[in-house]
Amino acid sequence: MRKFKPKVVIIDPTTNLVSIGTVSEVKFMLIRLIDFLQSENITVMLTALTLSQPGTDQTDEGISSLVDTWLTVKDIETYGERNRGLYIMKSRGMNHSNQVREFIISDDGITLLDVYIGNDGVLVGSARKAKELEEQKGSALRINSIEHKNRVIQRKETVLQSRIASLQEEFESLKDELNKHFVEEDLLNEISEKNRAQLMQQRHDAGSPSTNNKRK
Repeated sequence: MRKFKPKVVIIDPTTNLVSIGTVSEVKFMLIRLIDFLQSENITVMLTALTLSQPGTDQTDEGISSLVDTWLTVKDIETYGERNRGLYIMKSRGMNHSNQVREFIISDDGITLLDVYIGNDGVLVGSARKAKELEEQKGSALRINSIEHKNRVIQRKETVLQSRIASLQEEFESLKDELNKHFVEEDLLNEISEKNRAQLMQQRHDAGSPSTNNKRK
């Protein structure tokens, strides 16, 4: 390893080492190996099979205390299906999620799926897909409802704008009628003033001495 200088060393699985030695011997060997790799700044990834007894996640060789981050992969059997779940048992010195995440293995690699919580816990497999379809249907209905409301609002706005335009036209007509009345009234007043002035001028001219002498 010092000659090759790897960046990562993977031991898969460590549980097979128990077949060639006792648990204590395997544990001491792994302690020496991990200590050496850490001193060389090499990342170590260990995989181990868990015991099949219910309620336990301990490994046969008992090396959980040697690792900084412990990921547990387990089968989740629901609705007649067996799906894969992943969660973090521990991770020293950093915050981490406590959720069980379903993952799938495809040609693109490993993909963690979003968490869907149902009445019976985390939904996986067909139950998750049914939940996704239900949410998509609900989202489509919400979008359709919003679009319908927008159309109703647009129609109401169009009717309101039409009413506003009609009222504006009516107001302009009334304003023109009032202006016409005021103009006519001013014109009549002006004509009356002119007539009054002419009448007064005629009376003044009729009563002047020059006019009387001419009549004699």
